[in-house]
Amino acid sequence: MPSTADLEEAKRRVGYQEGKLHFAVTGIAGSGKSSLVNALRGLRNRDADAAATGIAETTLHLARFPDANPENPVVWFDIPGAGTLQIKDWQYFHDQGLYVFDALIVLVDNRFTATDVAILRNARLFGIPCYIVRSKADTHVRNVMKEMGYDSDDDEEQDASSLEKLEREAREHFIAATRHTVGENLRRADLPDQRVYIVSNSTILGAVKGSISAKASKKMVDEKALLDELSGDAKRRRGGEGRLPANEICFPGIIPKAERQLQEGIQPVIMPSTADLEAARRRVGYREGYYHFAATGIAGSGKSSLINAFRGLRSGEANAAATGITETTLQMARFPDANPTNHIVWYDIPGAGTLQVHDWQYFNDQGLYIFDALVVLFDNRFTVTDVAILRNARLFNIPCYIVRSKADAHIRNVMIDLGYDSDDDEHDARSRAKFEAEARERFVSETKKTVRENLRRADLPDQRVYVLSNSTMLSTVKGSISSKMSKRLLDEKEFLKDF
Repeated sequence: MPSTADLEEAKRRVGYQEGKLHFAVTGIAGSGKSSLVNALRGLRNRDADAAATGIAETTLHLARFPDANPENPVVWFDIPGAGTLQIKDWQYFHDQGLYVFDALIVLVDNRFTATDVAILRNARLFGIPCYIVRSKADTHVRNVMKEMGYDSDDDEEQDASSLEKLEREAREHFIAATRHTVGENLRRADLPDQRVYIVSNSTILGAVKGSISAKASKKMVDEKALLDELSGDAKRRRGGEGRLPANEICFPGIIPKAERQLQEGIQPVIMPSTADLEAARRRVGYREGYYHFAATGIAGSGKSSLINAFRGLRSGEANAAATGITETTLQMARFPDANPTNHIVWYDIPGAGTLQVHDWQYFNDQGLYIFDALVVLFDNRFTVTDVAILRNARLFNIPCYIVRSKADAHIRNVMIDLGYDSDDDEHDARSRAKFEAEARERFVSETKKTVRENLRRADLPDQRVYVLSNSTMLSTVKGSISSKMSKRLLDEKEFLKDF
């Protein structure tokens, strides 16, 4: 617990002002904190005075923003994301001084993580109200639609009513699964149940600006409820309600022993014994003469979907790996290659960083040292876990392929940042193609740059990053690339060739 001196220093660092309400957006790196802060302030990512956003890690220091409405006594804080080489997750709550804020938004993107639980648990110690928010709802709903069979390349063949029905079903599925998994994770963490707000940044922006179109209003989930709750919280606090001042609940400074125990969370790899190796081989069903290829990385990065694409299967098909909005891979899963003449076995490894699979134990506990090759898959940000896998794999001389997944979804998000609006009928095919080409070039360039920088910081040799889309990879494996899809190819063919 922080000392009085720690509290005063944290207040000075954030520019704490009595009479103002200090709302901080927190969570793991890449969850969309900066974009949400912009939307809550009524700004688009490309507007002047907006928080910096990007494909790579952009928020390295706490950023402070006034509310767009000067009559609102609210100050918004964009907190750097946890779990990268720059911002370690176990130090996050204390190092970011989260104990001085009046309310916290805990932003979840792909999976509810141990970091999110730690923020909620620590906030309870300080009596700080928290809002659990799942971001990027529109992107997630679109991904569910694809798993249900939607193909954006076939828009001309799908009538408006069937498309609307598919979108409604996908939204309902996404909402139900999200609420269930958050409830389950809170229960496992012995935390009280609370609401999760499911939002899309574009819809939040429209609601803040009072410019929701009829089409967009049909896609609203919890945007209005979140804004109402934040507004109500602000009014209650202006009226004198709220938690105790921080200096009334502080305790003596951090005990050195406790800090040492926290630091021990980053464990060195314990070299496995011969017995360990034999046990791991039995567990994975290792067969001499076969190539054992494992997809690894943090939870929610898309490992199961990528394994399916490598095997020439759509998610949801018979014999495909289970995929979902929530944590689906809790045990290692073993799959033969779709082509029986290929002596390849694919392994879908549970994602690290959740309550079920701790990240610092990941490499050893999953027995990654016995595989012939590893895919290190990342989605939003290159993390400490990814670096640990690469570093440990080098000790065992295991080749690794660094892969950035979900390229189509990321490129679409960059298009939106550049000004593209799928609801705007003024964007014809030529205009869309121009947006898409620019967004693809930016996404690929920034991805390669951020991986190179992170490898340099980690003192690891530079290596290629493969930027892939699961749908394009699936078509490449099956040899059914349409002329339209061929224009969207990134590194799918090169990956298969190198592999």
